[in-house]
Amino acid sequence: GSDLRSIPYNSVNEHRKVKAMSGRTLRERPPPPPPPPPKAKANPATKKRKAPEPVTPTPEFVRICRWLEGGSNTGNLKAMAKALKVKKISEGGKTELLKKVMAAMEGKNLDPAFIPTAADAALDDDTFNDKFVDKVPIKTIDEIVKVLEKLK
Repeated sequence: GSDLRSIPYNSVNEHRKVKAMSGRTLRERPPPPPPPPPKAKANPATKKRKAPEPVTPTPEFVRICRWLEGGSNTGNLKAMAKALKVKKISEGGKTELLKKVMAAMEGKNLDPAFIPTAADAALDDDTFNDKFVDKVPIKTIDEIVKVLEKLK
Protein backbone atom coordinates (compact mmCIF):
# COMPACT_ATOMS: atom_id res chain seq x y z
CA GLY A 1 0.00 0.00 0.00
CA SER A 2 0.71 3.61 0.36
CA ASP A 3 2.80 5.22 2.96
CA LEU A 4 0.35 6.69 5.49
CA ARG A 5 2.99 8.77 7.24
CA SER A 6 3.08 11.27 4.45
CA ILE A 7 -0.69 11.91 4.60
CA PRO A 8 -2.00 14.54 7.07
CA TYR A 9 -3.69 13.12 10.20
CA ASN A 10 -7.33 13.79 9.23
CA SER A 11 -6.75 12.40 5.81
CA VAL A 12 -5.17 9.28 7.35
CA ASN A 13 -8.30 8.60 9.32
CA GLU A 14 -10.45 9.18 6.26
CA HIS A 15 -8.15 6.93 4.26
CA ARG A 16 -8.44 4.17 6.89
CA LYS A 17 -12.23 4.46 6.90
CA VAL A 18 -12.38 4.22 3.14
CA LYS A 19 -9.96 1.29 3.10
CA ALA A 20 -11.91 -0.50 5.88
CA MET A 21 -15.16 0.05 4.04
CA SER A 22 -13.94 -1.09 0.65
CA GLY A 23 -15.79 -4.13 -0.55
CA ARG A 24 -18.60 -3.70 1.99
CA THR A 25 -22.04 -2.43 1.30
CA LEU A 26 -23.30 0.31 3.51
CA ARG A 27 -26.30 -0.48 5.62
CA GLU A 28 -28.63 2.36 6.20
CA ARG A 29 -29.95 2.89 9.64
CA PRO A 30 -33.58 2.00 9.96
CA PRO A 31 -35.82 5.03 10.20
CA PRO A 32 -36.85 5.97 13.72
CA PRO A 33 -40.17 4.51 14.80
CA PRO A 34 -43.16 6.75 14.19
CA PRO A 35 -44.31 8.77 17.18
CA PRO A 36 -47.21 7.20 19.09
CA PRO A 37 -50.62 8.38 17.95
CA PRO A 38 -52.12 11.12 20.11
CA LYS A 39 -54.40 9.82 22.82
CA ALA A 40 -58.00 10.19 21.86
CA LYS A 41 -60.05 12.26 24.25
CA ALA A 42 -62.62 10.18 26.07
CA ASN A 43 -66.06 10.57 24.65
CA PRO A 44 -68.35 11.55 27.55
CA ALA A 45 -71.10 9.38 26.08
CA THR A 46 -68.92 6.26 26.27
CA LYS A 47 -67.35 7.01 29.64
CA LYS A 48 -68.26 4.58 32.34
CA ARG A 49 -70.71 6.18 34.65
CA LYS A 50 -70.09 6.01 38.29
CA ALA A 51 -72.77 4.01 40.03
CA PRO A 52 -75.07 6.32 41.93
CA GLU A 53 -74.62 6.31 45.65
CA PRO A 54 -77.35 4.33 47.38
CA VAL A 55 -80.14 6.44 48.77
CA THR A 56 -81.80 5.51 52.03
CA PRO A 57 -85.49 6.34 51.72
CA THR A 58 -87.07 8.36 54.50
CA PRO A 59 -89.81 6.68 56.60
CA GLU A 60 -92.49 8.95 55.10
CA PHE A 61 -91.35 8.09 51.58
CA VAL A 62 -91.47 4.39 52.43
CA ARG A 63 -95.03 4.83 53.73
CA ILE A 64 -96.09 6.33 50.43
CA CYS A 65 -94.35 3.84 48.14
CA ARG A 66 -94.77 0.62 50.12
CA TRP A 67 -98.37 0.08 49.04
CA LEU A 68 -98.30 2.11 45.81
CA GLU A 69 -98.94 0.48 42.46
CA GLY A 70 -95.55 0.57 40.69
CA GLY A 71 -93.72 1.61 43.86
CA SER A 72 -91.06 4.25 43.30
CA ASN A 73 -90.76 3.81 39.54
CA THR A 74 -89.73 6.81 37.47
CA GLY A 75 -93.29 7.67 36.37
CA ASN A 76 -94.52 7.69 39.95
CA LEU A 77 -91.53 9.74 41.09
CA LYS A 78 -92.23 12.35 38.40
CA ALA A 79 -95.88 12.58 39.44
CA MET A 80 -94.87 12.92 43.10
CA ALA A 81 -92.31 15.59 42.23
CA LYS A 82 -94.93 17.55 40.32
CA ALA A 83 -97.38 17.32 43.23
CA LEU A 84 -94.65 18.55 45.60
CA LYS A 85 -93.76 21.38 43.18
CA VAL A 86 -90.18 20.16 42.70
CA LYS A 87 -88.20 22.30 40.26
CA LYS A 88 -86.21 20.86 37.34
CA ILE A 89 -87.80 17.41 37.39
CA SER A 90 -86.16 16.37 34.12
CA GLU A 91 -82.58 17.02 35.30
CA GLY A 92 -80.62 13.98 36.45
CA GLY A 93 -81.66 10.35 36.57
CA LYS A 94 -83.99 8.39 38.78
CA THR A 95 -81.68 8.65 41.81
CA GLU A 96 -81.59 12.45 41.54
CA LEU A 97 -85.36 12.56 41.20
CA LEU A 98 -85.74 10.32 44.26
CA LYS A 99 -83.48 12.65 46.26
CA LYS A 100 -85.49 15.70 45.13
CA VAL A 101 -88.82 14.10 46.10
CA MET A 102 -87.52 13.06 49.51
CA ALA A 103 -86.03 16.51 50.09
CA ALA A 104 -89.38 18.11 49.19
CA MET A 105 -91.11 15.80 51.69
CA GLU A 106 -88.61 16.53 54.45
CA GLY A 107 -90.23 18.04 57.50
CA LYS A 108 -93.70 17.27 56.22
CA ASN A 109 -95.71 14.54 57.90
CA LEU A 110 -98.38 12.37 56.42
CA ASP A 111 -101.73 12.24 58.14
CA PRO A 112 -101.41 9.66 60.94
CA ALA A 113 -104.53 7.97 59.52
CA PHE A 114 -102.73 7.36 56.19
CA ILE A 115 -102.33 3.67 55.53
CA PRO A 116 -99.78 2.15 55.68
CA THR A 117 -98.86 3.71 59.00
CA ALA A 118 -95.26 4.36 59.98
CA ALA A 119 -95.34 1.14 62.03
CA ASP A 120 -96.71 -0.80 59.03
CA ALA A 121 -94.00 0.57 56.74
CA ALA A 122 -91.32 -0.63 59.17
CA LEU A 123 -92.57 -4.26 59.03
CA ASP A 124 -90.56 -6.91 57.19
CA ASP A 125 -91.95 -7.90 53.77
CA ASP A 126 -93.69 -11.11 54.86
CA THR A 127 -95.49 -9.53 57.81
CA PHE A 128 -96.41 -6.47 55.75
CA ASN A 129 -97.82 -8.61 52.93
CA ASP A 130 -99.78 -10.80 55.38
CA LYS A 131 -101.40 -7.66 56.76
CA PHE A 132 -102.20 -5.94 53.44
CA VAL A 133 -102.51 -8.42 50.56
CA ASP A 134 -106.17 -9.08 49.74
CA LYS A 135 -107.24 -6.84 52.65
CA VAL A 136 -106.31 -3.30 51.63
CA PRO A 137 -106.57 -2.02 48.04
CA ILE A 138 -103.29 -0.94 46.49
CA LYS A 139 -103.03 2.82 46.16
CA THR A 140 -102.81 4.46 42.75
CA ILE A 141 -100.51 7.34 41.90
CA ASP A 142 -103.55 9.62 41.57
CA GLU A 143 -104.47 8.94 45.21
CA ILE A 144 -100.89 9.60 46.30
CA VAL A 145 -100.70 12.84 44.31
CA LYS A 146 -103.79 14.12 46.18
CA VAL A 147 -102.19 13.19 49.52
CA LEU A 148 -98.91 14.93 48.59
CA GLU A 149 -100.63 18.09 47.40
CA LYS A 150 -102.20 18.42 50.88
CA LEU A 151 -98.89 18.04 52.75
CA LYS A 152 -97.87 21.01 54.84
